Amino acid sequence: MLKENRSVLTLTLQFYKRLGLIGRVVKIKDQIKALSLGYPLHPQIFCTLFEITELTIPGLAVFIFREFCADEGLKRFQFINGMDDFALDNINKTKLSFHPTLMFPSYVITKRPF
Repeated sequence: MLKENRSVLTLTLQFYKRLGLIGRVVKIKDQIKALSLGYPLHPQIFCTLFEITELTIPGLAVFIFREFCADEGLKRFQFINGMDDFALDNINKTKLSFHPTLMFPSYVITKRPF
């Protein structure tokens, strides 16, 4: 997924201020090991756009999501939209561990070749 979204992530990081994005990182020994970045979708809803973590560090994904949700910069939002689970069981289990208030189905739309 990271490879597929590399160009989008590069542009997002380059223009995050102009886009009004809010983000946080986790540094370990002066190296960024996790990134969470999103935007206000609605006055009551914050949407997580990217959440990237070093997979070799157990619990890091849970840590950054929990801390980001508790951050002062997001206190004004009633809901955090954590997006989908990419049909991956480990991401699904992690997201469900936060006991979401609401869940909606997610769809992938692709163009069929003629």
